[in-house]
Amino acid sequence: MILIMLEFVTVRRGWFLMGSTEGQAAEQPVHRVWVDAFQIAVYPVTRARYAVFLRDTGHEQPREWDNPAFDRPDQPVVGVSWYEAMAYCAKYGVRLPSEAEWERAARGTDSRRFPWGNQDPDSSLLNYAGEIGHPTPVGIYPLGASADGVLDLSRNADEWTRSLWAEDEDGPTFSYPYDATDKREAPMAPESVLRVLRGGAFFNTERGVRAADRYWYLPRGRFSHVGFRVVVSPFFSEL
Repeated sequence: MILIMLEFVTVRRGWFLMGSTEGQAAEQPVHRVWVDAFQIAVYPVTRARYAVFLRDTGHEQPREWDNPAFDRPDQPVVGVSWYEAMAYCAKYGVRLPSEAEWERAARGTDSRRFPWGNQDPDSSLLNYAGEIGHPTPVGIYPLGASADGVLDLSRNADEWTRSLWAEDEDGPTFSYPYDATDKREAPMAPESVLRVLRGGAFFNTERGVRAADRYWYLPRGRFSHVGFRVVVSPFFSEL
């Protein structure tokens, strides 16, 4: 079994600009947000790592587990619900990023449109727009790295965050400006409350892989284009 090393990079504390004026209304207004230091996985959780979780816990296999287009051990795991992603995090002492943490990791402090900068996307930077039609192995687009060295943030598979979106599809209830104290980061909420997705998937076009793009799904949903990555607290408080 191929096990991709679970590498982390540190995102330093500070302010960044969150949101965009070029996407949906839910991305507005553009505003400053403070994020404490955290460490984020360089890659999303892979099938190989999720297989260890299945072995350790006996959880049900995700959707697409037996699909030949999705079965490489170094591909991101998909077909995982938000609750299953949370169970993985609880098992290994990690957590899902907040929506603000995810966007800070993707945009850096210079308000870039995409993790790699403001250059329009192309096939040297990411897997998108249905050109391949399924997730590719993690880490094979080094030119698409963020300013902090995080890979695959805008390609391959959407990623669960821990943040709440709304009580129904007419939301968002939790609109901008982002406020982490307004219960949008509540780990427990009714199953009917939608959770935020970030990142874009292998079929998304340019608009859907922007660093500011927001989407949502029901947390029990298991979708063939949705996976997750994890974060941990910083090792050093002065970061």
